[in-house]
Amino acid sequence: MDSPHPRRFLGRWLLTAVCRSGLPSTAATLIASGVAAAVARGREPPVRPFYPADSSLWRLPGEGVPYTQLVLVGVLAATPVAAAAAAATAAARGRRGTAPLLFAALRVGLATLAATAAAAGVVEVIKTHTGALRPDFAARCLGDAAVPALAAGTSGAPAQIVVDGGCPAVAAAAGAAARDAAVARLKDGRRSFPSGHAALAGAFSAAAAVALGGLAAAAVAAGAGAAPDGRRRYGRDGGGSLGWAAVGEAAAVAAAAALLYGAAMLGSRVADGRHHAGDVAAGGLLGALFAVAGVVPALVAVAGGGGGGGGGGAPPGGRPPRGSCWRTTMGWLWARLAGQLGKWRRRRRTSG
Repeated sequence: MDSPHPRRFLGRWLLTAVCRSGLPSTAATLIASGVAAAVARGREPPVRPFYPADSSLWRLPGEGVPYTQLVLVGVLAATPVAAAAAAATAAARGRRGTAPLLFAALRVGLATLAATAAAAGVVEVIKTHTGALRPDFAARCLGDAAVPALAAGTSGAPAQIVVDGGCPAVAAAAGAAARDAAVARLKDGRRSFPSGHAALAGAFSAAAAVALGGLAAAAVAAGAGAAPDGRRRYGRDGGGSLGWAAVGEAAAVAAAAALLYGAAMLGSRVADGRHHAGDVAAGGLLGALFAVAGVVPALVAVAGGGGGGGGGGAPPGGRPPRGSCWRTTMGWLWARLAGQLGKWRRRRRTSG
């Protein structure tokens, strides 16, 4: 290392890396989403009247893809794919060197995780405040054996059940532990809208598709170079690369596959009787919106920011611009809060 102060140089480099990667904002989003989800889970959803004659609630319980499995697929598959696509996009746009490509992958990967966590937290809050009944609520309240009797019209269930204690499944529970389990099952049955699985699948698949779509566009542009006669063609004579053209085509196919995976996850929640179609549509749309809002700015920053292959931001080893790390950490929330504080101070000075 040529710097006369290696420790100081390393400290500045690490600070630059942290600020440019979006790690502070991602950590803040993960913490805030986790707290919001924990608080929402601890609250009781509103108790809506249950009408046993409602055939839309007669599905038997099922669980095709567990929530934890979906999280693992997103974290271990979709996020690395989005990160790798971002690094390849930066390379296609002319970035050179390990550090710019690593920053591109890290920034988009963290943006994917932050967007998904934010969507999951918002979904948990909405679930708790809506109290919508799942399609298998009849089985949760009356028991699995009562569903065929409901369809045959021989169940003998009351016309309306207002409180959870009126559910035969709770009344028939033997012991405190069994009763608590039955009540918890009913509580989860009142958390249908929107679908948390759909939000995760929509966020992860949309993030991967957006990153792969950006790679496809950048690769096609890199593969189609300008020839001396003004035309665009592949190969060295046109200034492009046939390899980048193939990368672009593969990225487009992979983006379509990511969207198909998300659509399959949404459909499975309806087929398993865990959610209504409106639940998965709302959850998937919410997750996709969060993913687009989080990943697109990160892709623009890593693919279009800065010049000379530096990847944007502060030069390697240099001090980041004043306030950049603060803005990165707090983001949109701090900007709004600072504006409100400034207005409050001006009003106070005027009134004083």
